[in-house]
Amino acid sequence: MWRAATEVERAAVLSAFTTNAKVTSLILVNSFITDALAASHLGDILRSNRTLTSLNAESNMISSTGIEALADGLRSNTTLTELKLANQRMAASQASELVLANVVHENHTLIHLTIELRNTHARELIQKALSRNRDQVRQRRRAVTAPPRAMQ
Repeated sequence: MWRAATEVERAAVLSAFTTNAKVTSLILVNSFITDALAASHLGDILRSNRTLTSLNAESNMISSTGIEALADGLRSNTTLTELKLANQRMAASQASELVLANVVHENHTLIHLTIELRNTHARELIQKALSRNRDQVRQRRRAVTAPPRAMQ
């Protein structure tokens, strides 16, 4: 059904997720998401939706414009913990990869990101940020589950 949908119909469905307060995981694998759809809707979803924790947009046609729109939406997002963007049919520019990496570096909630990057600096920056974020999650979890220490 989605395959037969027009670009306008796909846009209408995606726009509904900007205000949706129930869905926590959005799977758009191989959904014909283009740069135009990513730029006009996926960035808005990340910017506006406060319940979404996972977005899987693997195996689509997102390149530089879409990556930068997603990065812009991620900039103000505080709920997303997983973003999957691997296996895009179009390559993003190294400059766009660096834009995404800088935003991920500023973000403290994202702990999983799948994407193929050519820019080694962007790859390193993202890995450091994700490791930092996972470590912060681990520290919070340990602080909650740790038994109180006895005073001597």
